[in-house]
Amino acid sequence: MAPVLVVLWTALTSRSLPPRPVLVALSLSIVGVLLVSNLFASHREPIEWVGILIGLGTAIFFAAYIVLSEQVSKTKETIGVMLKTFAVASLVWLAYQLTQGVPWTLLAPQNILKVIYVGLAGNLLPYLLFFWCIQRVQAERAAIAATLEPVIAGVLAWVWFGQTLTVMQIVGGFAIVVAITWMQFQTANLPASASNVLSRTD
Repeated sequence: MAPVLVVLWTALTSRSLPPRPVLVALSLSIVGVLLVSNLFASHREPIEWVGILIGLGTAIFFAAYIVLSEQVSKTKETIGVMLKTFAVASLVWLAYQLTQGVPWTLLAPQNILKVIYVGLAGNLLPYLLFFWCIQRVQAERAAIAATLEPVIAGVLAWVWFGQTLTVMQIVGGFAIVVAITWMQFQTANLPASASNVLSRTD
């Protein structure tokens, strides 16, 4: 839902409709995410409404992060803001961890390198690259491109853990790749007046 929220917010603040390539790519990528996540498969378990509320809350926070990142990316404080964000997040998680006890498993000597890898390759580097991406393609396209995450997660789960992908999940992943690729080529060919719609944030 985060890409939908970003596109809606951008349309409201700019008082203009998003370009057609963005709308088409957004629609196709959302359908792809639904297929990749296997949402349409038959499940006997009851719906967890608390989980749905948490998911919606996460979508709102992620959309806000994307929009604010675009604004910050126009300044010279990108790295500084990133470091401050991680510092605050670290303090919050440390405070939470104090209520759970000392994570001895994470502090074990054989796991230190793995923890550092997760912190750098799994958190710091991806967010730095995301900032770099927003500086070049703006919030709407970056949000839609972020829908590649479940596709990559599915492929890695298949390669590393031997999990199987259904035909519909593969179709969904293909739809996301097509949507992002098509959007990139279409928006790159937009006239200057239309391209400006993608690059503004009030």
